[in-house]
Amino acid sequence: MNETLIAVLGSTLEAAASGLFEHLGVNALITEQLDPVKHDIACSVGFASPTLRGSLTLTAEQNFVSACRPLEVRSGEADAADISDWMGELGNQLLGRFKNRLISHGVIVELGTPAVLYGFQIQRHSGRLPLACVRQVRSESGTLMIYIDAHATPDFQMLEPDSDNQAMPEGELALF
Repeated sequence: MNETLIAVLGSTLEAAASGLFEHLGVNALITEQLDPVKHDIACSVGFASPTLRGSLTLTAEQNFVSACRPLEVRSGEADAADISDWMGELGNQLLGRFKNRLISHGVIVELGTPAVLYGFQIQRHSGRLPLACVRQVRSESGTLMIYIDAHATPDFQMLEPDSDNQAMPEGELALF
């Protein structure tokens, strides 16, 4: 079951990342092939449901994060606070898109608050939780690593995608 579940989580993660970077206007290649990286910023966001819990972790080069900012502000110089805020927002948006895709499988998770960290040559060791998937995103501006680490209870079920059980498309709902 774990291999099948990891494959579904991986393809769900890829679809979420592809949609996000396309929306941001970033020409990105998402791959399972992992090249060595020297990242200097990271973000982690937790998620949980009664039967599934885990975290999304991103590591990146600051140049990559800066180049992913919204078009309206991309031309201006990004300072450390801008990059930190946007890294947290990338984590938030990616996990939100992942969550929306899980809904069609009958899985509803709650999201935590992103935590952003800076460092030199940030390295993340492979996940210790049973459900782990990793993807590397490559663009002209550098790389970003995406890690999902999760644990499912024995009664966890991930249903076949249901077109009647879809989340509202990203950007369609505004709460004030």
